[in-house]
Amino acid sequence: MIKGSDMICDKLIIESLLENFRLMKPDTETNNQFYGRFVQDFVNGKYTAYLCGREERRKFYMSKEWKQLRKHILDTHENRCVVCGTHKDLSIDHKLSRYKHPELELDPNNCQIMCRACNIRKSWR
Repeated sequence: MIKGSDMICDKLIIESLLENFRLMKPDTETNNQFYGRFVQDFVNGKYTAYLCGREERRKFYMSKEWKQLRKHILDTHENRCVVCGTHKDLSIDHKLSRYKHPELELDPNNCQIMCRACNIRKSWR
């Protein structure tokens, strides 16, 4: 096999993993240790903690904890988008992505009120 095509294949695999899984390597592990653990967990069916898919999102946003935090943010902040100022079609946005920073997903300091249009524009960037 040509060396260049191996690199393309590796890049595609890594992009797919990053798109579909929450892969955050602890500083205490080498890349080989971390990916070895991930592969072993995946093979043993213990990969749900790594999932970034629709089901994981649904469970989070339907959780009692998220609903309480969402209500708290809306009740204690001005009910307006922090970007455009509208009062319509509001959502709660994570300033730092919950996939890259899962430890902050229920931190009120990591949340802001945005209208859906501004939130979508932010996601495109």
